Parts: sequence; C-alpha cells; structure tokens
Amino acid sequence: MTSLKQQKENQPKKKSKILQWCDKIIGIGEGDFRGVTIGQDFDQIKNIEKMELLDEGDDFMTFSCTNDDFELIDISYFGKDRKLNAIKVNVYLNHQQDSELLLNELKSQFSEKFGIPVTEGDGLYWHHDRLHTVSLKNRSHTLDNGLVITIES
Repeated sequence: MTSLKQQKENQPKKKSKILQWCDKIIGIGEGDFRGVTIGQDFDQIKNIEKMELLDEGDDFMTFSCTNDDFELIDISYFGKDRKLNAIKVNVYLNHQQDSELLLNELKSQFSEKFGIPVTEGDGLYWHHDRLHTVSLKNRSHTLDNGLVITIES
C-alpha cells in the first residue's frame, strides 16, 4: 500500500499559471507563431486558431480568451487581401510580478526559436531571416499590467 506522500510524489506536477499562459499564448509549435505563418490566408488561420473570434474585418481578425482571474489574451491578425502580414498579442494580467515572470518565460521560448534578442528601448527584438521583427514588451509601466508581442513581416 502506498502512502499519501508517495501518491502525491507520483502525480504529475501541475503547471504554474505563468507556464499555462505561456502555452496558451504560443500555441502549437508549428509555423511562425501559434501554428500560423506570415502570408497565410485568413480562412486557414480561422481553422487553426482555437480562441474565440471576437471581431473580424477585411484586414484583421481578433481572437480572445480569459482565465478564472479575469486576465485576458487578445490576439489580432492583420493582413492585406486577407493574407497575414502581422500579429499583435496583448496580454492583460492582474499583477506586475506575473508580467515579469511571463516576459522571462516568453523570452526564453522566443530565443530558442528566433535566436538571441536585441534590447531596444523598452522591448526585446528578434530580427529573423524570414520574419522582419518579433518584439516583446512589458507594458506594466503603463496603467495595465501585461505584455505586448508583435510579429511583422
């Protein structure tokens, strides 16, 4: 018979809220970001994206999700002729400390995918061969706590 302590040790560890948010933001590992690729057709992106479609126009689509703490992720896909040329992610968190933790985790994952970042002003930038720029900024110095991620061709 196993003790309660042994049962707890054998259970898979629950991911922290920050790691869960990081997974939610990055999505599946294929493509440039969240399984989509710059230049991809908007209809294909709608089939890939798992978040709730919040708004849509000829040159953009915005998807969103929240957690139990009323924190929010908005992902906007921008394009011309319904072909993707930019992605902007706004993450709204309740605490500045969570913003710092998430920024560090995303920095690590982006560096693994895109290489070493350059610090410019208030953000981190990855200049990728095929993509023009990937940026990650902490917006906690403003009214809202959170991050902004931009991917542009």
